[in-house]
Amino acid sequence: MADQTATGRPGAADPLVAAVLAGAPDARDRLFETYAPVVHAAISRYLALRCRGRIDLADDLTHEVFLALLHDDNRRLRHFEGRNGCSFAGWLRVVAVRLVIDVLRRDRRLVSLDDDGPAMTNLRRTLRSAGGDPELGLQGSEVAARLASAIASLGPKDRLLVELHLLRGASLPAVAAALGVTANAAYVRKSRILERLRRSVEETP
Repeated sequence: MADQTATGRPGAADPLVAAVLAGAPDARDRLFETYAPVVHAAISRYLALRCRGRIDLADDLTHEVFLALLHDDNRRLRHFEGRNGCSFAGWLRVVAVRLVIDVLRRDRRLVSLDDDGPAMTNLRRTLRSAGGDPELGLQGSEVAARLASAIASLGPKDRLLVELHLLRGASLPAVAAALGVTANAAYVRKSRILERLRRSVEETP
């Protein structure tokens, strides 16, 4: 049977997945270019049905899926075996939706840096001001004040990404050009920054 020939070797059911796991040059980029539309469509559909106010997250979450797949030497990607005729695209849709659910649950505890609510609007105004007081400008928003402190502790390039993209609304490709990196590298940097900021907020008593 076809599904039996695909088992035994992670990724063997899909040549491109197998190429990534084998470390073939540019395989990761080709995997993203080929399957990003599949992931984006699945995420957009889920957000439209369950969380219409966050449909703007689809682009970022698409990159988050691939970061998760390729993290730790492709650990999660190795879970795909193509059993019982399951295509990689079908498996990827399930992974994408599960990650979206996890991200939305986690982010409920925080003020989103992409949010346009009063707390983050005040945070943006304060950070743009040369002499503003974050505590006063945020009108008592403890979470946003912690975020302001965490942002101040970032390195120069990370702060530039936060300032241009998250606070001033510049597109990530434009910020990537300013940083002298690829768009994918900018997404990776953004993901790392957001995770660091989340930890800073969660660990602050």
